[in-house]
Amino acid sequence: MSLGRHLLRGSGMNMLDLAVKTAAMFITTPLMIKGLGDTGYGSWLLVMSVTGYFLLIDMGMSFSATRFLAVALGKGDGERRRAILVAGTRFYRRAGFVVIGLTFLMMPLLPWLSPGHDDFSQACFCLGATGCVTGARFLFRLPMIILRAHVRYDLLAAASLCRVVLQTLVMCRALTHGGTLTHVALIHCAGEVAEMLLQALFARNMEPRQDGVDEDQLRQTRSELFTYSRGIIAGAIGDNLRLQLNPFLISRMQGLAQLPAYSIGTRLITLLQDAVNALFGGQLLSAFGQLHGAEESGRLRQQYLRVTHITSGFSAAAMAGVVFLARPFLERWVGPSLIPAYHVLLILALPYALHFMQYPAYNLMYTIGRTQWVVWLCFAGGICSAVLSIILGLRHGMTGIVLGSGIEMFVSRGLIMSWLVQRCTGVNAARYLLGHVVWPGVKGALLPGVFALVTRHGVLPDYGSVLLHGAGYGVVFLLSFPWMVMDAEARRLLWGHLPLVRRWGGG
Repeated sequence: MSLGRHLLRGSGMNMLDLAVKTAAMFITTPLMIKGLGDTGYGSWLLVMSVTGYFLLIDMGMSFSATRFLAVALGKGDGERRRAILVAGTRFYRRAGFVVIGLTFLMMPLLPWLSPGHDDFSQACFCLGATGCVTGARFLFRLPMIILRAHVRYDLLAAASLCRVVLQTLVMCRALTHGGTLTHVALIHCAGEVAEMLLQALFARNMEPRQDGVDEDQLRQTRSELFTYSRGIIAGAIGDNLRLQLNPFLISRMQGLAQLPAYSIGTRLITLLQDAVNALFGGQLLSAFGQLHGAEESGRLRQQYLRVTHITSGFSAAAMAGVVFLARPFLERWVGPSLIPAYHVLLILALPYALHFMQYPAYNLMYTIGRTQWVVWLCFAGGICSAVLSIILGLRHGMTGIVLGSGIEMFVSRGLIMSWLVQRCTGVNAARYLLGHVVWPGVKGALLPGVFALVTRHGVLPDYGSVLLHGAGYGVVFLLSFPWMVMDAEARRLLWGHLPLVRRWGGG
């Protein structure tokens, strides 16, 4: 099968995987809250946050090994491929046992992370089980890397789909028949093991045997892998300080029962981030890369600004729509007791909208070799977010913790990112932020926002009402967006890619 067909199949399967994961989340979350209670569900979220930090042990090696293995595959260099696989095997063997060791070291610390809660026996068991499975994921990491290097994202998505469907069906059965936190952990681990086995099965015949590798080449390969991954880990640490530290702070300062509100409020934002990434992620990187490779800097800047207008208009309207429908949806989905999740969403909506609106900036910097700028922006931003969240959290509780992350996001992904774009493109930072980011965002959200303002009192906490008003909001957005945000050339390209328009025009 050709590379193009692999890419198309991978994209389609990834979208299906995302859709199924989203549906599974909407189904299982209310059942977990009802079955485990706020404290029990908070314990599960705390365990997931701890194991999330264990993933930093990867140190960017998965990304690095995938990249080098794909290059060696393209060159037909079998010896190089064997060296990469041997280096990866040795690294992940150590990493897996480190994760398992850290799991047992963290188990006695759970009561300290959430004082005031009496029974941590089930939470400790959950951490032990999920931590050991995370360690096993490192021990059996190579099949995933091999599938990625061979551009078989369709097979990775297929394995993920099997895991999600298995976990969801069994989880629903268990939670509706009195399942406990222990059952949830065992079901989660069983799904993880099933996915690992499927990945190993799919990748079993894709790479040569790993014996007979020259030690000098192995040392050189290992050095190159770690050199390439060194910058990636700094950015990952920063992002984890923002995303994974807040649950610890909330649990420590406010108690486990407050974690569900934070998790659910941020989950709606991460769903939108997945959508923005699917629309304006890797495709832009490839397009910018072609223009940069052709040394067409003027055209690259022009296309970058045009795409930024489109991304800004879409992201602003999408975030406004989430805010418009979130409160009645949350009331129906998880109940009125978790309305604080809506307050979390309100605090983070503007900073994250500004981050989504500038998504093309990250692709531009990756394209022109400014990767370190992105890495250090993430790293420094994560540290500042952690400090602000601790300071404000001590004074204002969960609201202060969330506000700390929001302030950092607004400054780093809004003001500082605009200054970095100025250094890349020569466009004045203030002019870029106001004229190419904020103003297109305002135009994109204007008419849908008017619709939301007029109909807001008619939205009831009922799925039918939310769906009806969401459809109306979407129709207003689709009708207004091409004329409010796009220029004439962008509209022409859009019409040319719509089959109904081509057929109507006789194309």
